[in-house]
Amino acid sequence: GGLRKVGEGKYVLKPTAGREVTITASGTLPDGKVVSDKQLFRVKPIPAGRGTIRGEYAAKGPVENMLKSTISARMEDFDFEVNISVTECIVVFPRIGSTKLSGGRWNDEAIRMAERLKPGDVVRITGIKTKLTGADIPMKTASDATYTIQ
Repeated sequence: GGLRKVGEGKYVLKPTAGREVTITASGTLPDGKVVSDKQLFRVKPIPAGRGTIRGEYAAKGPVENMLKSTISARMEDFDFEVNISVTECIVVFPRIGSTKLSGGRWNDEAIRMAERLKPGDVVRITGIKTKLTGADIPMKTASDATYTIQ
């Protein structure tokens, strides 16, 4: 993988293939003796996030509330605390059509389509593309979220 120095005594390793990586560290003690140690790490892929609207997987409410809500995604059962942001998604309106959003905010076209929804309609947010905040790591597409109009 790619090992790069990011500061005094600090390095970042970006594994490129395989399920394990061994890191070996060595240094020289004040008396001139060379010491080293190695550690094996498991490499696990980052799982897909789960799409949400208003923080819920299957939200319900009036159209006005939906349009005030942010589309996001979150990681479940992941060993590390990470922040992910939505870069784009597709909103599917029943009987009306679909539109692509940039990020997790509603655009004018989506708002116009939403104004034609009726109670009982289920809006599906799909194709939710995400990125890990602060890292250039590709992520799998998040699972869909829904919003039922009441």
